[in-house]
Amino acid sequence: MLRTSFIAALSLLMLSSCMLLGFDRVKESDGRLWLYGGDEDGQAFDVTEFRLDPGKLNFGLGREAFHALVKPEFGHPGESGVSVHDGTRILAVVINGEAKAYPIDLLRGHEVVNDTVGGRPIFAAYCILADLSAVYDREMAGHVYTFGVSGYTYADESIWDGLNTFVLWDRDTESLWLPTIGKGVSGPMIDVPMRLTPQEYWTDTTWGNFRRQFPDAVVLKSGQRLQATPEIPRHTGPFPEKAAVDAGQSIALRAKK
Repeated sequence: MLRTSFIAALSLLMLSSCMLLGFDRVKESDGRLWLYGGDEDGQAFDVTEFRLDPGKLNFGLGREAFHALVKPEFGHPGESGVSVHDGTRILAVVINGEAKAYPIDLLRGHEVVNDTVGGRPIFAAYCILADLSAVYDREMAGHVYTFGVSGYTYADESIWDGLNTFVLWDRDTESLWLPTIGKGVSGPMIDVPMRLTPQEYWTDTTWGNFRRQFPDAVVLKSGQRLQATPEIPRHTGPFPEKAAVDAGQSIALRAKK
């Protein structure tokens, strides 16, 4: 019921956003095309070369409308800010003996949590509209990227049964990414494959199942907001290869119903 109500509210917001945006979301300036990314200068995304149809973008809420975390805090059950029970759905990650839980109800609000687990830079992601839950590697070609939420979703009947799915961006190159096709769709990272963290390191499960296997696991705390935007220098390369990879390495499996 909660998920249904949440989706209904988002649908109304999407409709009103589309009515307001019309066809003005993409503008031309100095010979380049720019996609609205917020009201402040410098927030637009360069989509001069773009793998998506702008007419199939929805929302346009602006960067940071969802508070992607860059310095997440964790605790144990019973501590302030930690509220889980055995039936709580989580993304569970275990790498090099370090075990962390990302409750799906918190990921609904953040959508993206940048983190490092067992020395491996990853980000946990969840999109309620598509029920897409996955963990991705942030290190590519020797550089660690920081991801956020663009404020857009994308719906195409040929992709994931036409379900709306969030469009992500990285702070390092300001490229846009679409997880349901598993690659960058604009900017310097266009056509670069996303890299799912190997499935052996993570799963979509419940806290009860995870706790029984890893009793010392820590849990993402609630109440966290977007920290001050990190000063990330513009990354100018080298960039990852754009060679195609197996879909199973870049596109998350559909959730089992």
